Amino acid sequence: MSQGTSRAITDLFARWGTRRSEDAARPHEKTVTTTATNEKTLGTKSFGKFLSALSNRESPVLLDLGPVVGHNINFFGERLGCKFVVEDVYANLEKFAKENPQLALWKKIKEALVAEGGAQYWESLKGAAATTLDEVTAASGTSKSQFYRHFGDKSALVQAVIALRGSRVLEREEQYLRRVDSFSGLDRWCRAILQRVTARRGAQGCQLGSLSTELSDQDESARIDLEAHLTSWISLLTAALERMKSNGTLSEDADPQTLATGIMAALQGGYVLAQAARDPGPMQIALDLAMGSVRAHAKSADDK
Repeated sequence: MSQGTSRAITDLFARWGTRRSEDAARPHEKTVTTTATNEKTLGTKSFGKFLSALSNRESPVLLDLGPVVGHNINFFGERLGCKFVVEDVYANLEKFAKENPQLALWKKIKEALVAEGGAQYWESLKGAAATTLDEVTAASGTSKSQFYRHFGDKSALVQAVIALRGSRVLEREEQYLRRVDSFSGLDRWCRAILQRVTARRGAQGCQLGSLSTELSDQDESARIDLEAHLTSWISLLTAALERMKSNGTLSEDADPQTLATGIMAALQGGYVLAQAARDPGPMQIALDLAMGSVRAHAKSADDK
């Protein structure tokens, strides 16, 4: 396909026979040749192999990726007996981008803004409120015009960052919690959390909890979104505890919702204290106390 011309690139092949004879007469010339219509075309050494391959196929089918014109049909269709499938790629891409803006190439720019902008918000000591758009665009390698192509203001970016962070956290937690139905499963989940905190020496805290601490009193939309993600996280814990109650691991008086909320409160407190101390120790204590509250409802004495 060739931009800047009204022809598909396969239209150049219609004149190949003429060019070949010209090239044979002047083999030392490898520059462009000119047809009778004064159109410049480029010679090709691969076209002979292409024709040879076509001749060995019965009823070959060609895909034309540009606006189809008469010479293509005449040369390949009438002379070589090829069937044509015509696709105007530029038109199709443009149509797709207009009909599916969320899936267009611009999505890559938006993803960069959210991912890198989110890193600025979450990891910078300045936080979401103080981080400037200049810092966001510099971190993501984009421009302000690209920023405003997707976000009306910085608050819209914050919401997108919350959505991205929330989906990642919940996807990770679902992987750990969706099959938990025993104390050993809960213990594995606790160890995974402690390993992440230990690897960072407590730094950065919880991706959702840190944003909630900063934004909930300033941005009502952000507060609502963060609360929804944290509630979903609690629901994953609740479901695990309900499975433990159903299979007899927990006693009938256990309240999965209350216990799950307590675990989340301990978890978020552990993140804050570990971050301040740059030490995973507070998280270990918080998780031990949370699991102790659950074990208090264990049916088997061995689990207590």
